[in-house]
Amino acid sequence: RTLTKTFSDDTIYALTIWLFLIHLMFYDYKFVEVLWFYGTLSLNAAIFASVLLASRLTSNSHSFAIVTFAIALFGVFPIFRHAVRLYSQNLHLVFIVFINYFWWIFI
Repeated sequence: RTLTKTFSDDTIYALTIWLFLIHLMFYDYKFVEVLWFYGTLSLNAAIFASVLLASRLTSNSHSFAIVTFAIALFGVFPIFRHAVRLYSQNLHLVFIVFINYFWWIFI
């Protein structure tokens, strides 16, 4: 939680924005991993950005919660979504429509 105590808020927020942009640029959207380091770079950038944001929170439990949510969101959810797509295209379509329609409930 006190990882970035000596840095200013502006520095942390700017670095977080850059890391999330790196995540968006290098994410393997097709889940084929043609260039193997793209998925790893994307995941590491997203997790590190989440750790930077968690270091600004006021309690250990809040920091733990945001890092755990980031691991689930950026690490586990894409694998689950890919498994659903391999199982059934129709189920994947229903799942994605459900997530897109009810995204505000999860946030």
